[in-house]
Amino acid sequence: MTKQRRSSKLIRVGVLGLGRGQTFARGAGEICGMKLVALCDHWVDKLKKSRAQYPGVTLYADYEKFLEHDLDAVVLANYFHEHATFAMRALEAGYHVMSETSACSTLAEGVALAEAVERSGKIFMIAENYCFFNTNQEMRRLYRAGEIGELRLAECEYIHPDPIAARLARAWGRNHWRNWCPSTYYCTHALGPVMYITGHRPVWVNAHSIDYAADETEFNAVRQGDPGFTMLCRMDNGATTIVNGLLLRGHGTWYRMHGSRGVMESVRGDQSRLRIVHDRFELKP
Repeated sequence: MTKQRRSSKLIRVGVLGLGRGQTFARGAGEICGMKLVALCDHWVDKLKKSRAQYPGVTLYADYEKFLEHDLDAVVLANYFHEHATFAMRALEAGYHVMSETSACSTLAEGVALAEAVERSGKIFMIAENYCFFNTNQEMRRLYRAGEIGELRLAECEYIHPDPIAARLARAWGRNHWRNWCPSTYYCTHALGPVMYITGHRPVWVNAHSIDYAADETEFNAVRQGDPGFTMLCRMDNGATTIVNGLLLRGHGTWYRMHGSRGVMESVRGDQSRLRIVHDRFELKP
């Protein structure tokens, strides 16, 4: 077997957005094969405060100037609804791009971004963090080792209810996009791990949302969208994936894979545990 050799060349990274982007800026070190060389944020005061924390890193308040820096890759940690536009600009400038969240808020943006990636020949990655939970990484290892055979049916869900106070603290204002966007737009924490574990992608999608019903505790503080959905995906190997979410009661995540030779699932209420089931007639001696 040929050993894979890691390149000694560090990836020169620029980070846009010094809110959530701080995590990526701090993590872009040699241990990860990266070197942080540039930061960008239009919030000038926050940018200036970062100078002492990141000595030797060039600071920019203008995104176009930032893209003129000598970079290999850009990490986008700006506002969610702007990611597609900023990603396409970085791809056109010749950089690989990692988006800290789902990049598109419309189907048209998704098509435009996919075409920009194809034209550029560069890598575009969505940093779906739920893929990297310990349990999901172990499920990936076991699936790739053939523990349950080929995927036939997957079920997954991400349920995250919040009181109105918490939603307003995160996204202030009745008309903020996070307080009304369709729940189907936020399916990555459920669907992403299934794609990561199995390597299969959706090729056909349909969904049904749950109608919003007014609650007297909400005081009209946010502009409400549909609170939940069920999504049905046909995968590229012919399997089916059922996705459930989002603002329903009963916080938690859950993933189950039915394969041709067994079942594998995370344990509801305990994301650190994994359960594997084989039928009696297929148990090994």
